[in-house]
Amino acid sequence: VLPTHLRRRFVAGRFGFECRCSRCEGSDPIGKMVEAALAREKGSEGDVAKLHMVVALLQSSRTGPIGFGYREFEDWPEALAHAEMVLPKLAEFGPETFWARHHVRQLKCLALEALERDSAAYLALAEHAAASWRILPPYCDA
Repeated sequence: VLPTHLRRRFVAGRFGFECRCSRCEGSDPIGKMVEAALAREKGSEGDVAKLHMVVALLQSSRTGPIGFGYREFEDWPEALAHAEMVLPKLAEFGPETFWARHHVRQLKCLALEALERDSAAYLALAEHAAASWRILPPYCDA
């Protein structure tokens, strides 16, 4: 789940059209709620990008940016170490629903699960699920 300004760029890059849905146009009340939850509260977009890019890469096609993927790490302990280094710094920019925090926390969950650190993975996943629940629209069946 991305803020509208990134979502629009990625839809245009991936599918080649400018989205005019009610969320992208800013007329959907649920979309406004989601946008507020994903928003950065302080700091600059450049500061957030520098931190996010410690664990993520911008994916592009010939037509432009299409999304974010995770960097390739040597192993899961390295991925976990990077996620744990970045998360507290991203917390300074916004709440647990802030999009970059949400994306990095997902990597942390994946790493903990791969390392079979079940108790820590369960707690991280519970935090991730709680934030996801706050972001997803109430009519979403996810």
